[in-house]
Amino acid sequence: MDCAGLQALGSDSESLESDISLQDIEQGSNNELASKLAEKKDLESKENYLSNRKKEAENLYETYKNGLKYLANKEYLSAKDLFEQILKSPLIVEKSLECDEIEKDLTKLKYILFKNLSLIQSKYLENYKSALEFLIQAAKIDGTDLNLWYEIGCISLKIGKLIISKLAFEECLDLNQEHWPSLDNLIILLFAVGNYSECLKNIFVALKMDKYYLNGLICLKKIQLSNFSLFTNEIDNFIQTEYKECALEVDDILDQADEENYDELINRISFIKNLHHENVKIIKETQKIDDELVVSIKANMNR
Repeated sequence: MDCAGLQALGSDSESLESDISLQDIEQGSNNELASKLAEKKDLESKENYLSNRKKEAENLYETYKNGLKYLANKEYLSAKDLFEQILKSPLIVEKSLECDEIEKDLTKLKYILFKNLSLIQSKYLENYKSALEFLIQAAKIDGTDLNLWYEIGCISLKIGKLIISKLAFEECLDLNQEHWPSLDNLIILLFAVGNYSECLKNIFVALKMDKYYLNGLICLKKIQLSNFSLFTNEIDNFIQTEYKECALEVDDILDQADEENYDELINRISFIKNLHHENVKIIKETQKIDDELVVSIKANMNR
């Protein structure tokens, strides 16, 4: 090939490279444009999604308000149906991966619905088992509500779920160690089922708060009389160190006790004992289930 041919070949090659470069630039521009359009479309899609979720959430809240009206008018079944309808809505069931304000509001709504459904089941329909289930679901959402745990404790005690009841009252005391109703219930529960060691520990805590706490003193005296050799040193040590400032002796306080209060305590103890003894077979059969439920509650609840 002569020089002219080589020069011609060189010119064609340069022209081809130039064309390819222009194509690359154009292709790059097109890709960038397509990318921007895709981003814009995704943004619009997300905005539409959020807008729709917000509207749906607002509709659910309106439905909830209607349910509250039914509740106020004592139309409990209608309120129950509406509340359950909300819980079954896709927006509630299909939890969003985004922890935005809408999702937070929906979680609050779900929590309130569980509490209201429990109220309807326990107070008006007397279905304590269902009431307890709703309260446990609420506790998994927010485990910091002391009143919720106290309600769990009382309802589970009412239907013989003693393990769950014990857990609930202990949770109350974890949240507020001076929550007197929980401490009182826990002491009586432990005494009734014969867990005297734990019962005494809680009695000592209670008597440090109130040296004239009658229920605790009665249980303490009964433990002392029925298990003299087992707990006498522990009880005597407490009375001599922590209780010595009390102006009256334990026996004197008990002698002055109101008979009505004494009878009330005995009735409460008898009620729990009956649950524990008469239904001992059922309790044994369900204890494993209740134990597993307790583990599940503690594992899933938000604190």
